[in-house]
Amino acid sequence: MSIEIFFNETIKESNLPLIRLTKSRNGKTGTASFVFFQPTIQIFLSKLCEQTVTFSSMSLVLGKKKVTTFDIQVFFRKGSPFLIQSIFVLKDSKEWFDFLTLLNKFSRENGLTFFYLHSPSQ
Repeated sequence: MSIEIFFNETIKESNLPLIRLTKSRNGKTGTASFVFFQPTIQIFLSKLCEQTVTFSSMSLVLGKKKVTTFDIQVFFRKGSPFLIQSIFVLKDSKEWFDFLTLLNKFSRENGLTFFYLHSPSQ
């Protein structure tokens, strides 16, 4: 079973995103930002521009496990959608651990690697 990314619960995205994780100083909360450049659902998004359909959620799905965000932004260039950004806010240690478990499986399936950038303390 593999992890799949869906927009609006039914529209599957097959392009790999650029993912950025941040973690709070206490290590219990954080965010995960997903950026899709020229997503495969671009044709669907173009149709949305002509209609009044709402583009409202993104989910990572593995069997019965699912994490969803409603923080979605679509950016346009020359009248066409070219970038989607979504942000997951992880509010406690359990959400952080569950999300990282899914993300680790997603990265192994797709040949992605993590690297750590340490920002200096202020």
